[in-house]
Amino acid sequence: MELMRIIPKGKVIIVAFSGGESSAMMLKLILDKYSSTHRIIICFCNTGEEDEETFIFVKKIAEHFNVNVIWLEYRPNNGFEIVDFDSAYRITDWEEQNGYPNHPFIHYIKERGLPQYPNRTCTRELKQRTIHRYLSSIGIMPRHRVECVGIRFDELGKRKPDPDKYYELILQGISKPMVNRFFEHEMPFRLGIASYLGNCGACISKSIRNLCTIARKRPEKFKFFKYVSDVYGNGNHTFYRKYNTVDSIFEKAKDESIKDAHDNRFDLEYQETLFDPILDSEGECGDSCEAFMD
Repeated sequence: MELMRIIPKGKVIIVAFSGGESSAMMLKLILDKYSSTHRIIICFCNTGEEDEETFIFVKKIAEHFNVNVIWLEYRPNNGFEIVDFDSAYRITDWEEQNGYPNHPFIHYIKERGLPQYPNRTCTRELKQRTIHRYLSSIGIMPRHRVECVGIRFDELGKRKPDPDKYYELILQGISKPMVNRFFEHEMPFRLGIASYLGNCGACISKSIRNLCTIARKRPEKFKFFKYVSDVYGNGNHTFYRKYNTVDSIFEKAKDESIKDAHDNRFDLEYQETLFDPILDSEGECGDSCEAFMD
């Protein structure tokens, strides 16, 4: 596989920090390797559907690694806003009762319609293009930069690398158990949510098993998606693979033969698990929503 092996001097390194542990480990490896020779810009995009624990984790990572993380949110008319831990959008009772008027995801849906698997327009607009608009605003054009993607070596089966981007985790052969060992033994804290939640709790790319598990354990994660389906999709928008709607996921979650997803944060060695091609297949951002995965 022809991958970029080293980032040329003079290029600005762009790290899209998803707020997950694999992405955080990628950031650590890049800082160790390039902080003395390159300018590094770290961006975190809040889609409005991030968990509070993700916010806490991003804040702790910035403090622990002593770096500045730029928090970004999508705004109407192809815009963006720089926010921070305190000002980042969160769903409140008032927001929920009034149709989420300030939700970044709502701004995107009103302009571009509902996302639907496998068309990841939400990732493209809320993350990738939001970061690109910010970079353009500070004069960092495509020819000036190299974008880093936090997918692991063990994810190559479902994600195709772009030779124009940089994959430190792949280059170093990093797998999920290695990420777990790094956080278990070398870090003073971890991300405080189960692995099946990941980014955007009810993400369109998640596997059916993960979605059923979330419907059972964290059903509130579907509230926003149910609302936009009712208002903008006639109540039956098929967000998910196999033409599933929010309602059909909750119906499937009643089926006891569909076992809960495994929380793999604590697997320190490779765990062989049974794979069901219907229940366990997921899209490119089902585990972690990487901004630069086209």
